[in-house]
This record gives sequence, C-alpha cells and structure tokens, in this order.
Amino acid sequence: MFFGQKQINSSAFNYMKSMPSVLIKRNETTGPNLLEKKSSIGVDFKSFKFLDSRLASAITSVLGNQPVTKIQEKALSTIPTNENMVIRAPTGTGKTIAFLSVALDALIKQRDLKESEASDDSMGVLSLIGGQGSGSIVQSILKSRHDIVIGTPGTIEELAPSHLIFGLSLKHTKTIILDEADKLIQLENPYNMKKLFSLCPPEAQVILTSATINSETLALFKDYFGGKSYKNIYVQDEDTKILANSIKQSFVPTSWDTHFSMLYYIFKTRLCFPQSPRTVGEKIIVFLPTIESTEVYSYIFSFLMGSNYLEFLDTKKPARPNSVNVLCLHGRMDQRDRNLISNGFRNFDCSENKSIILFSTDISARGMDYPNVSLVIQIGLPSSFEQYAHRIGRTGRASNTGESLIFLSHLEKDIVNVIAEKYKTKLTPNAEYSSSVVIDFKKAISELKPKNNVDQFHRLCSYIERKGGIEFIETIDPRVDIKAFIADFLFKIHHFKSEIKSHELVSCVSSLNRYNDLISKQYNFEKSLLRKEIAGLIRIFGPEAYNVVLAKEQEISHDKKSVIKKGKKKAERKPQERKKFLKKTEHKNDKET
Repeated sequence: MFFGQKQINSSAFNYMKSMPSVLIKRNETTGPNLLEKKSSIGVDFKSFKFLDSRLASAITSVLGNQPVTKIQEKALSTIPTNENMVIRAPTGTGKTIAFLSVALDALIKQRDLKESEASDDSMGVLSLIGGQGSGSIVQSILKSRHDIVIGTPGTIEELAPSHLIFGLSLKHTKTIILDEADKLIQLENPYNMKKLFSLCPPEAQVILTSATINSETLALFKDYFGGKSYKNIYVQDEDTKILANSIKQSFVPTSWDTHFSMLYYIFKTRLCFPQSPRTVGEKIIVFLPTIESTEVYSYIFSFLMGSNYLEFLDTKKPARPNSVNVLCLHGRMDQRDRNLISNGFRNFDCSENKSIILFSTDISARGMDYPNVSLVIQIGLPSSFEQYAHRIGRTGRASNTGESLIFLSHLEKDIVNVIAEKYKTKLTPNAEYSSSVVIDFKKAISELKPKNNVDQFHRLCSYIERKGGIEFIETIDPRVDIKAFIADFLFKIHHFKSEIKSHELVSCVSSLNRYNDLISKQYNFEKSLLRKEIAGLIRIFGPEAYNVVLAKEQEISHDKKSVIKKGKKKAERKPQERKKFLKKTEHKNDKET
C-alpha cells in the first residue's frame, strides 16, 4: 500500500501504469526517465540476481537500458528483505523506482507462493485520491482486484470502515510505503496516521522516503508507530551535490512593486526573444505561497501572454506555433481539473517553439515528475529550507540540466545566507535580471506614467503611436528597448484592470501577508515593513486599487491590535478575579464553620 500527499497523481501511479502486463495490465504510455546520469553506477536492473526477472524486464521496458542510480543500487542490494527502511536521496535521483522495486519484488514473490498455478499474473492498481466520488471508488473496488493501493492517508482511512471488502484486504497488507514521509507527518494528524497503521498487520514492512527526511522526523515515526527500527538507505554527502551541480541557481533582486513587470520581462526574453535561434519551446513552473496569489498571477499572465489554456486542454486542440500557454494549479480545484491541468502540462508538446507556464502552489513541489522543465521561478520565501530544495528539484531531473530563480526584495535576502550554510550553495544575483534592470523599469514607468498626471493613459498612447503602434512594439526585443517593453506592459495592464476585481487583489495581498506572518520565525525580516512592501504589488493597477489594499491592511492590523489588547486585559484581570474568588470562598468557609 502506497501513501502519498494530497496531490493529483502520484509519480508511483504513473510509473506503475507504464509497466507491461507482467505486472499490470498493459498501458502503452511510457513513464518519464527518472535516472540521474551523474549519480549512476553503470549497472542495469537485470544485473541484480535477487530481483525478480519479470520485474527487471518490466522496469527496463519503461526506462530503457539505462544504468541504475546509486540510491537504486543500495535499495536493490537489500532484496530479498522484510526490513523497515528509510530511503533518502536528492530529488530527481530515482527514489520512486528504488522503493517500488523493493515493494513489488516482495509482492510478486508472495503471489508466486500463494498462486503458483494461476494463469493470470497481472496485478490490479487502485488509486484513491481526495476529490473522487465515493460511488466511483466503490465501483473500482468491486470490479477489479487491488493488489496495489495508492492514495492519501485520509481517503484510505475514511474508506476502510465503510467498505467491508476493502477493510478486510487491508489486514493482508505486505508493505506500507509513505512517500514524502516528512511532509505527511506534518499534514496528517498523528492520531489518524496511528489509526491507519492499526488497520494493517503489525508485521507489515514500512518504507519511508523523502529527499529531506531527518532524525527528528524518524524519531516521530518511532514514537507514534510501535517503536519500529528502520534501516537507513541514503547516498553519501558528496552525492547530494548532484542537485546543485545540475541546476543553475540565482536570485532576482526586485521589489514587490516590480514583480509583474520583471516576470513579464523574463517570459518575453526567454520565450519570445531567445538569444539563440531554436525550434523547441520551454516548460516553466512558477511557485507561489498561497492559492489566492497563484490565481491572481496566473490570471494576469494568461492575459499578458495572450493565453487561453482551456481552449487547448478542453477541446484537445494543439497549441499554436510560437504560442505561450498559461496554466494554474492549486489544491482548491476539484480532482478533474487538477488531473486535466497536471496531465496537460506533463504531456505538453514543445515543438514548433511552443512554450507553457504553470503557476502553482506547493502542490507541485513534491512527488510530481514533469519531464523537461527548463526553469523554476519562486515568488516569495519558501515555507522551509527543505521546501526550497523540493521546488527547484522539479527541474534538472534525470540527465538534464535546469535553472532556478527566486525573487527576493531587500527584506527577504536572509535566505541567501541560510541556503549557503545549509546546502553549501551560494546564491548570487542573476546577471541578466539584475537590479539595474529594475532601475530601468522604474525610470521608464515614471516617464510613461508620471504621478499626479490625470492624462497618463493619453501620454502612454501617444508614445506607442510614435513607436509604430502596439503590434510593432510587441515585436521589439525588451533587451534592446526597455521603454518600449514597459509601454507594452502598461498598455496591457490598463486594459486588464477592468477584468480583475479589487477584492481579488485584496485577497492576494492579504494571503501573502498571512503566509509571511506564519514563516517569520524562520527568517530574519521585519513583518510590518514587508507588509508595506507586498502592498506595492498592486500599485501598478493605479492609486484606487492600491488605496483599497492599504485600507484593508490597516483594518486587519487594527483588528489584530484590538484582539491583543483584549487578551492583555483578560490576562491582567485573571489574578484579580482569582483573588476575589479566594476571598469569597474563605468567607463562605468561615460562615459554615
């Protein structure tokens, strides 16, 4: 049984769907290549004599004759085993194949013993993910066997008591796998996790996997789940540098009021005006901390990039040549939409210079294998230093290289020192998207949209007409003429203002501020100053929108102060009330005496 986070499709399910009929009923889809070239040892899967030959053939048919990685070699060397284990290695180095090989090998050998005369040696895979209808889940259980169950802990726990067949089958679980175990123990209530373990036999093998699992997390599992001991399987410290070597990392020094213009500049220069001629486009993931900010950013850039993603996802129309498509993904979407968007991004065809951008919350940061992602951009600070590693791990996977950018204002640069200390990686300012570009942006904006000028839009339109019209300006490389680029940006933002509601902008800023309040203990920044900085994100939409955001933030701040003041008064009142109560009690006792 495989437990994962509440996500769209776990990578394990995608790989097992790709296995031939030796393991699972045939599906012609082939899984992406998990193997990290720099961490391979030059041995193929068929070289491991204890690994079931049918399983080795199935893996080879999906991944090709590529050598196993170091973490895979260490996991496969334990076969046959019933030991509990922790598999830890950097993202993109093949952990999924490592733990699946161990678990499937044990399952195949167990079935061979019990069903030696069975003619059908295929296996049934049941996927239980939040958002599915209960009716369809029950139908899946009744119609087909479920040798392998993949799902989130909450969904499995809810289903077990209500479905007799499924509840009984859990009693025969051979192996329990918790992918991204460190995240699962944070998200799930430990009591519920303990209850889930109680539904399975106590002798079941437990496999914990993550790129960032540590001794504290392991101690929690030992405390909560019967004091089990775990065998550590991990790559050596020098091998963890694979992530840093395969991904070019830097930060973009930009204030929040220039986020939209800088992001638009990056997309235009990389996707529309690449420095060298090419015929293949790019896949880019932009991570944001909150659902509200993800929705606002994706909405703005679908307008700026001229994208209508529903057109090519829903109707299956191929994307236009030289087009840039924009998607949005977060946990508040229903399961159908999440599957549609996730698969649309994963299988997107980048030929004919077509590109795609996915704006996502951390729902895509773990357990999702998107092939050929060339760039990861992080807006705002990650919730933890481990989350930074998981996010950038979406690029530079397998034998590919990738690039990672993180937007940092002067108040957020403390993370640079933390990453240098924790990951031995020095984040430097990006040379192409430097602070001098931001200065040029602000200078161009002040010239094209001067303050206290009631006729700002007329001034902007006059400049665009002198340059040859908006269609001509769009064909100018932003590196050549930044002022023309800013004119294009301001013109589109002006027309977009009528599309977006002020309450959506307020929700975006408020959610970012709430998020930063939560993570402030991990980083050294002044909360009040950062709140003002983030409010500047809306300044580009005009003083009306900016004033609405400021008023809302002041109202929230006032409410917080009132709550704190009431709490202090209550705390001060408690000792006085206690004294009164004691005096009253003493008086009552005296009367009784």
